[in-house]
Amino acid sequence: MTQFPPGYIPNYAHLAGWTSYAAAYTLTAVAALFTLILLKNMLFVSKCRHTRSVYAYLILWGILRTGGLSFRGRAIQGKDIQVDRPLVSKSGYFVDNNGEDYSFYKFAQIVASVGFMPLAEVLIFNVLESTTIVYNLKARTRKLIKISVAVMFAFFSICIIAYVFDFTINKDFGSHATDYPVDLALREIGFNGFLGVTIYSLFGSVRDALVVNKKGNVVAAFAGRIQNIMIIVAFQAFLMLIKLIYITYRNWNPDDFTDEKYWYILSIAPEFVYVAIFCFPRVLGIYDAIDAHETKGRVVSEVVVDAERGEVEAK
Repeated sequence: MTQFPPGYIPNYAHLAGWTSYAAAYTLTAVAALFTLILLKNMLFVSKCRHTRSVYAYLILWGILRTGGLSFRGRAIQGKDIQVDRPLVSKSGYFVDNNGEDYSFYKFAQIVASVGFMPLAEVLIFNVLESTTIVYNLKARTRKLIKISVAVMFAFFSICIIAYVFDFTINKDFGSHATDYPVDLALREIGFNGFLGVTIYSLFGSVRDALVVNKKGNVVAAFAGRIQNIMIIVAFQAFLMLIKLIYITYRNWNPDDFTDEKYWYILSIAPEFVYVAIFCFPRVLGIYDAIDAHETKGRVVSEVVVDAERGEVEAK
């Protein structure tokens, strides 16, 4: 916990290491552009439920990052007001006073802390969708897996959100989570859960890329594209691992890598590279093409179609 002298009004944004409003606003514009492109893809390009769901999660990321980065930029900036306080600029004007608004700083911190979660869900969704095709899983098995993953993500997300809200709102500025067992437990369960999902997505995507041709369950026209999308997912999982390892290290070593540039390079840049790939409709187009295929892209000897759900099973 950081102690301040009586009457001193701290600039929380500066104390937290937030310094570059130019970087924050530039990435705000990029995130907004990505969001519009993804929205266009979802509304006018995507055709199946899976593709639309992925775009929806990516759009949620775009909204959170656009908001979070713009809030960060505003917290760094402020009006030029002449005051008689410590931390006065050489010209006699105190700038960047928005950072003194502790409520706004906490709000910006909360939005920034939860913005990555939709990307982890997209990873596992794409891997599971390809796995069901590559291994020709039955409809009941697919449904059970999807429900299990949804419950798991809800649990991990609730843990992180509960930690972020409680620690940011109810604990004093400069506190350490290690001093609060409940917050620490929520943080570790949530972040380690997402880390585990990311690791599984990395190895699962590599596995599917390697066995898609060996299994022989996918129509030849789609096998190569399934392999390509899994290679892309493996790369995206690697990007997320860079981010999550950095976050984990900072969680336990808050005094290291405090310069803002490390946050942008190791935490934010991987997200933007990850999402930029999905701005090209062809990347997710494989799932639309498979969904439109008469056997849903599967090599089957006898096809049974559930007309109500549009699902295909092999006999």
